[in-house]
Amino acid sequence: MALARPKPKTLTPEQSQQIVAAASQQQPKTAKEKSYDSDYPVFEVPINDKVLIYIPNHRQTNPDGTVRLRADKFTAHPITDGNSFGNVRCLRDLKMPELGYDGSCPLCEGMDDVWNLYKAEYEGVARARGVATDAPEAKELLKTERKDLANSRVIRESEVWMTFPIVVVACEKNGSEPTDTRKPVLQDNKLQFQACWYSIREMTYLDKWEKVLNDSVSDDAVAAPAGMWAILNFTYTPKSGKHDKMGSAKSLSVTFLSKPEYAQWAEYFDKITEGWTPEKAQEVVVLDALRDMEETTEIADRLLKGVRDRLAMYDLGKASALAIPAPTSNSMESALSGFGASPVATQEAAVPGVPSAPPISEMPVGTTGVQ
Repeated sequence: MALARPKPKTLTPEQSQQIVAAASQQQPKTAKEKSYDSDYPVFEVPINDKVLIYIPNHRQTNPDGTVRLRADKFTAHPITDGNSFGNVRCLRDLKMPELGYDGSCPLCEGMDDVWNLYKAEYEGVARARGVATDAPEAKELLKTERKDLANSRVIRESEVWMTFPIVVVACEKNGSEPTDTRKPVLQDNKLQFQACWYSIREMTYLDKWEKVLNDSVSDDAVAAPAGMWAILNFTYTPKSGKHDKMGSAKSLSVTFLSKPEYAQWAEYFDKITEGWTPEKAQEVVVLDALRDMEETTEIADRLLKGVRDRLAMYDLGKASALAIPAPTSNSMESALSGFGASPVATQEAAVPGVPSAPPISEMPVGTTGVQ
């Protein structure tokens, strides 16, 4: 559909100049919004590069008495909304009447419909391929189809995430080569840095952060990377094509460092990130956003509408198939009589002196006037 012509506007010369000046500074929006507040940015994975970071020394005590890095730890459901991908915080086990929390989660409850549609579509794919879903060969023959259907689910099982602040320190860059994290940039003898939120799946954190820390630090008192320096290495050699953000994220390796020469900077970074609490993350980080029950229900209903409509079609198809009776000789005769026709006998009774009609395949050609 063609766009309608805009309504006429009368602008002063000053207004026109303001629009021209502002438009010249516009930039296309290429990245998905990750923070609701530009003063609290979220770390972006660099493509095939390294970064030097400091993890502020903020810790919290667990109910069992152990100490860990202060972070917003929560579960979130990966969702697919049209061509957009994201995560919505899970409400399961949360009980707070003022926000409508009763321990349930609309997204969790919608998983039954999501899986029922997956099964119905998988059975359809298997029938089209002539393979029974429970056949031994189905596992390999339908591997790609299963993966595609699983990835296309509008809601998936929740995953555990962690969000905490880090400080990224600018280091010298050597052309197209990865950043030299041994050489921080100094201007007027001051480090150049940016504080930002770092979000990571707990499974990745335990494997690539905490495991490395436990292997490299002999001090049993160090139970978390709080107050430590580290290099986040996202470099890798692609199997084909160019480097990309997904490949870089998967290739992450963490190396912890000792930098006593920057002790005063560490204290300063601790101070400026004191207010970067889990509660603040829930307020400003899109991934961490805490929605009330009504908001979460609206999201679930919108995502599940298409799922439930398609399930209804599958159920209707099954019901229609069950409602159609198998054809019988009586039903065939009734159908033929409705068109003024009668069924042809499969075998004529022998009449003395009258030869039986030849099979149709032996009928002479050209006697009916039909070519």
